[in-house]
Amino acid sequence: MQRLADNMPKASVSRSNRPTGLIRPVWRDIGHGLDVSEHVLDDHSRQVDALLSEGVAPVVCLFEGSLPGEVATFGGWTNRQTVDQYLDFVAVVAARLGDRAERFVTFASPVRYLDEIFRSENQTLQDAASNGMLAAAHHILLAHGRAIDMIKAHSPMARIGIGLEPNPTKPDLAASDLLEEGWADRWFPHALSWGTYPPDVVNEFGWDQGIVRPGDGAIISNQLDFIAINAEHRPGAMIDFLALEFGHDRFHVQNC
Repeated sequence: MQRLADNMPKASVSRSNRPTGLIRPVWRDIGHGLDVSEHVLDDHSRQVDALLSEGVAPVVCLFEGSLPGEVATFGGWTNRQTVDQYLDFVAVVAARLGDRAERFVTFASPVRYLDEIFRSENQTLQDAASNGMLAAAHHILLAHGRAIDMIKAHSPMARIGIGLEPNPTKPDLAASDLLEEGWADRWFPHALSWGTYPPDVVNEFGWDQGIVRPGDGAIISNQLDFIAINAEHRPGAMIDFLALEFGHDRFHVQNC
């Protein structure tokens, strides 16, 4: 994680005393490309204005796990084309909200999302990996890295991060648990830091990384402004982010 901290901007204006509120545009409801719901975008725009009128800084969370039906039908995140479709959605949201929203979170708790999609109760991590989970993770990371540039194009002053959900592990992990630890706690941070995946975990998975193309690593390790830590998840309730912004800022995102 040190590389992540080193790459964060060190000079920023602290907005830590300003309350923040979460805006959650749903890709499935908004659409992308030529099929976009202006009505839903208008609703989110009004939410942003309402927060600002109360002195609350909007934080836009772009993906928590809801894919459009046609995207899911063609493989979801296992299909590299989904990256481009996601970026179309991001562009629409950033163009509408980026003039007022201070922060964007590209993905919330992607490991938990991937576990829910690819692992049934009786499936092992190896089973999930063979069913496309690692490909989906790679494409999510690509989408995240490219979304940074997309959002900045519409809102140069916006601060952009990703939401992670670390799972502290015991130092005396059994060998059979090391793969779980590597996936849950190191896969995404390592990729975000260096643009590669932890070699020991790659070897444990037996993953040939055939879908990784030249240049992917540089996109994945695109510079972040913050890491949003999902500090609490309650079934049926919105996610609270306790986000630690490297440099000077700390902010807690309230449910809204």
